[in-house]
Formats: sequence, structure tokens, C-alpha cells
Amino acid sequence: MRSMVCNKRDWLGPLVLAVITLTGGSITANADTTGLGSLPAPTLWLELDNAATNAMMWGKDLSSFITLDAATGNWGFTNDFHWDSNGKLADGTTPLYSIDIKASDNHGNVDPFINYSVAVRNNSATSVTFNRVFNAPIAPNITGANTVQASVGGVITDGTGNGASITPTPLPSIQQDSDGISELQILRLHSATTNSWTNAGVDVGQTQSYSGAGLHVYGVYSAGPVAGPLGSWDQMQINSRFTLSGGGDTASLSGYAEILPVPEPAGWMTLSVGLLVAGYMARRRNEIN
Repeated sequence: MRSMVCNKRDWLGPLVLAVITLTGGSITANADTTGLGSLPAPTLWLELDNAATNAMMWGKDLSSFITLDAATGNWGFTNDFHWDSNGKLADGTTPLYSIDIKASDNHGNVDPFINYSVAVRNNSATSVTFNRVFNAPIAPNITGANTVQASVGGVITDGTGNGASITPTPLPSIQQDSDGISELQILRLHSATTNSWTNAGVDVGQTQSYSGAGLHVYGVYSAGPVAGPLGSWDQMQINSRFTLSGGGDTASLSGYAEILPVPEPAGWMTLSVGLLVAGYMARRRNEIN
């Protein structure tokens, strides 16, 4: 079974070595325990795999790039992230692979929702598989009826005009939804009671192939809002694993996922009464005036 982000695997294989460029301020810890109380920190795992063998070539835990404000429940990146492989093309300067994450496009809240974006470039002659696993806390836990929704889209660039393709390649160990289609973005929910993960039923993002150099639109693929699985959920996770063609092709993707509790009947009654009272008071003021 492939290790997930919580194992914080940080092994550099012989083929690809990491060069990390940071911009902006210092990286801070998730230490605020006021407001919402002590929360599990968001975690992010990035990985490049050999597309033919599934062997990991490079992996990096970026959890330290993420801060969580427990007073508001907001989380976000402290820095932009750029990575180039030490492996180069024949010119000696162009990296085989590059990854970019823009801090302003990666954020969310424990109420909870996730927004993310990532850009991956494959300058090698063969396809490569990219894997991104992100965990975010849910606070307070969502129990009972809920709704879930998700979307993903972006741009695929054919770098040399020889065709470009993006193919979802989820790991067999990751439960998919029931439509029987391998999809690029999988949303899972973690049970606080059983310590296990359940597919949320809103996987999105399909295989696409393009011809002709330049930019090609990918998606937008969306699912929901639909009724989500029942449980006591304390974390949500986005798995995004896909194979990208080579020859200078680029995948620039943005995704979104959300789970919301469905108000209990008593909650709807309270809201309805409140609206009726507010309407009555407004009418009385108009009559007096």
C-alpha cells in the first residue's frame, strides 16, 4: 500500500533530486490553540512517480508551508513553492520536471472547504505521474446528514505540438466513487470514531487528449451538491493523481471541495420563526411611519 501524507515520507530517489525555491516571509508553525481549540494541522504531500512502474522518483512533505489560524479556522500557504528537478535536458539547464504552487490560490477553512491550484511541467520525453494528497481538519466534526460538492478544471499546454494528454491514475488503495470511472480528484472523509477514510461520492476529472501546440481547456468537471455519506467526520482529504505526457507539456489545475452539514429540523424551525418575527417587526415599523 502506498504511504499517504500523514507518514511524511521525504525520500529522494536517484533519478530526481529536489531544488526548492521559497519566496516571501518565514514559515510558521500551526500553534494557535485559542478560538476553535486544538486542531490537527493541514498536511500536503507532493510526489512524482515513474508512469510505467509506479515507482516513486521524488516526494516532499509541504505541511510546514501551511498555517492554520485556530481563531478563525482559516488556513493557507505562507509561501509560494517552486521546484525544479536536478535532472536536466541535453542543454544542461532545462529541468526535466517542475512544480509550482501559488500561495494565494491555496486556502480554505475548517468549516470546511478546500481551494487549491498547482502547475506541473514535464519536459522529459516520456510521461510522468504526479500525486498530490492534501488533508484538512473539519471543526467542529460533521455528524449526521450533509451535502458534498467538488470541481476541478484548468489548462493543458502542448509544448511541442506532438499532442498532450492527462490521465487520472488513482492508486488502487484509494477508494473511488461508484461510477466506475477513474477520476483525477478524489474527495475522502475521515471518521473520528473508526479512524478510517470513506469516499465522499464526488470524484471529478476525466482523461483528455489534445492535438496542436498551445493551450487547451481541461474541464470544468463538477459534482454535487449531493447527499454525502453519514458518519462523524473530522478531516477531509483531496487525492489528485494523474499522468501527464512529456515533451514540454504542462498541466495547470485548480480544484475545490466542500462538505456542509444539513440543519436539523429544529434548526430550520428556529430560522423560520426568526425570519417571520423580523418580517413582522419591519411591517409594524412601516405602519407606524
